[in-house]
Amino acid sequence: MGTISRIQQPASEMTEFVAHGRIDVRDVIEALTHFYADEQQTINSLWDFTDADLSGLSAHDIQMIADFVAVHAQERVGSKAALVFSSDLEYGLGRMIDAQLEIELAPVFLQSFKNKEAAQLWLNRPEP
Repeated sequence: MGTISRIQQPASEMTEFVAHGRIDVRDVIEALTHFYADEQQTINSLWDFTDADLSGLSAHDIQMIADFVAVHAQERVGSKAALVFSSDLEYGLGRMIDAQLEIELAPVFLQSFKNKEAAQLWLNRPEP
């Protein structure tokens, strides 16, 4: 079983989540639940999956994550989440979540990246 650590950076309005080990859908939903319940949640989040094994996530799991985010999106209109992956396959999983949120018309911005620096630049850039 994997872990997802949370580092809140209020000065930059960003919370960073760092995943290690084999991550399953329960790990992600639990981290999201705590994040959404926090009264001091930041507007942006960076999810670092570069040291995680996501091979156990199924298409159904991806759908569950996207549905969970979409339900809470109304509370976070205009927020941004960057997902960082180390492999092409896992990057593709991130793109699947992004595509599902677009289909559900969630009012949040989500983008996948292959390096943390690009993700941070995107998070710091204002949306039009």
